[in-house]
Amino acid sequence: MDQRKRLEDIGSVLIKHGFEKVVREIIPITARLRLMGLKPQIGDEGTYTRLREALSELGPTFIKFGQYMKTRPDLLPPELVKELEQLPDKTDPIPYDEVKKIIEKKLGKIDEVFTEINEEPLSSGSLSQKHVATLREGDKVVLKIKRPEVTEAIDTDLKALETLAQHAGKISDELKLFNFPEVVKDFSLEIQNELDFVSEGKSAELISKEMEEFTKIRVPKIHWKYTSDDILAIEYIEGVKINQVEEITAMGINTKELALLCFHAYLKQIFIDGFYHGDPEPENLMVTGKGELVFIDFGLMGVLRREKIDMFTRLTVAIFEDDVDEIVRSMQGLGLWGRSEEIELLKDDIYVELKEDKVNMIHRSDNKLSSIIAAVRKRDLALPMQSMLTINTLLKVNSNLKALYPNFGLINETNIYLPDLARRRGVDLSNLRKSGLSFMDTIQSTKDLPQHMNDALRTVIEGPIRFKLDYENLDNLSDSVDKATYKILLAVALMIFSSQNVTIYNFPIGTVITYLLAISLGAISIYNLFLNK
Repeated sequence: MDQRKRLEDIGSVLIKHGFEKVVREIIPITARLRLMGLKPQIGDEGTYTRLREALSELGPTFIKFGQYMKTRPDLLPPELVKELEQLPDKTDPIPYDEVKKIIEKKLGKIDEVFTEINEEPLSSGSLSQKHVATLREGDKVVLKIKRPEVTEAIDTDLKALETLAQHAGKISDELKLFNFPEVVKDFSLEIQNELDFVSEGKSAELISKEMEEFTKIRVPKIHWKYTSDDILAIEYIEGVKINQVEEITAMGINTKELALLCFHAYLKQIFIDGFYHGDPEPENLMVTGKGELVFIDFGLMGVLRREKIDMFTRLTVAIFEDDVDEIVRSMQGLGLWGRSEEIELLKDDIYVELKEDKVNMIHRSDNKLSSIIAAVRKRDLALPMQSMLTINTLLKVNSNLKALYPNFGLINETNIYLPDLARRRGVDLSNLRKSGLSFMDTIQSTKDLPQHMNDALRTVIEGPIRFKLDYENLDNLSDSVDKATYKILLAVALMIFSSQNVTIYNFPIGTVITYLLAISLGAISIYNLFLNK
């Protein structure tokens, strides 16, 4: 579709649902000319309801965009998030004749590939449709089939969204502050990943590898021979959704054990592997009659590098201990951004939220996580997509598991297992709380010190403030800084080690010796630094 024509369609739908002002601000004038004279067709619905209805009418891309935005409670009011949660997950099915054409174009004649295929779809979403089939080899599979021409339609809509995002700041200061074009860019990457069936298959196999140690977790097998860019053939496993508690109980399954199984699976994915199933909606977590937990749908995956895993570990400890300063520091390490004065006020807001939780007898730490995100939104702050995806995944998992086991508390349970998680990652967290976190900060700061000092020295020489210095001496000084700071790093490490000596090894003489060695190294480093030796 022509880009201008699509913008006209978008403008028409927005006017119909009462958003004339929005159209005047964000739709280019070339597309607005043909919209003159259109009138709203609205009743008594509220603004957020009308917005949800407009997104539904605009089709798959905008439905997905609304579903994406509901995962950003740091950006949107809670009332709007609740409204967006009502966006349809199902759409009108593709006629089977069209499904058959797609299959035969990619895989060959139906009768030569399958002994049976169910013409009624298992489900029908905005991007794809699923059918159950039996391969000639005898395996039962789910065929995930991309909707015809959906890729081209989404490409057109994404370009339209980018155009609208460039003008979004005219509507709301919040949209300007949150860099709405960047939000659209993140969404564009996400929806394109969901359309990449080959990548989804590889993600399923990676999660399957991660979950090998769990005997009661299953990840469907990918049938690569029958998978392409338009079709994903994945093993069919029968079960019920994880939130169908009555059905699960009727099968004789211990719901507490099932909840803990799911918890440990996500614990490993997020806090050890850094690659996790990012869409734990109940329909994507199935339970078999044998009590097995089945992960399905791998279109949305989360990725955490090592340093981000460490930050989430620190955040968990800080929330558990009501350490407001550390909560904010950890969130900044996760990419929290916004005006600096708002960061300071955020600490006060979090402190008040935690106080109110105690007054209201809300002692579960997982409730605090939601309160913290509410405080972030209140102060016009935001988190990067991946960090927010991780938090939302944790909150969804917590909600699912509390339905199975009401006494479950995600943060509390995670806190119990942190030492074991750290051990499996090769990190000593025997004294993580307080002194451990301070030690991590000290080590990181000291490691960065040589580079920071060298950068500062060169800035003095090459920058707008100039001094006449001998370059040979400058290089000598730079070398001395490097050597001295690494000695200081060693001294700090020895001091931390010695402080643990008493509690771990009960060897006070070793502590005294180590302290003396640390002090000596520090003194020699400072002496060499100032005498430039």
